[in-house]
Amino acid sequence: MKAFNNVFTEQKRESLIKAEEQRLTGIFENVGQTKEKALKDVIKSAAFYSVMLQELQIFILREGAYDSLILYNTILPTYSDIISTLVSMLPEEEQNDAAAKMEMLIRSIYEEE
Repeated sequence: MKAFNNVFTEQKRESLIKAEEQRLTGIFENVGQTKEKALKDVIKSAAFYSVMLQELQIFILREGAYDSLILYNTILPTYSDIISTLVSMLPEEEQNDAAAKMEMLIRSIYEEE
């Protein structure tokens, strides 16, 4: 069993998380002030999990550490739940569009490297 070794440096990971936070913030900019604080916390979690999934995927593909798939498959439903929470925070008329964008994002995680 191969131990998970970081693929990204701490600086790279932080940079990727920040970029993902900014991207998600742009998608969810119209949620209104009442949900703004909760939204920021959920976006931070989504960004973290997104980068973690990317890093695990690269590690699995590079190292052939398929036992790390257990961790990957454990994290993915949590990430999906977070994305569902984000989509539910949008005004109803924007939820379908955002859901489609998030579905594309989740699919892209599978397609990277």
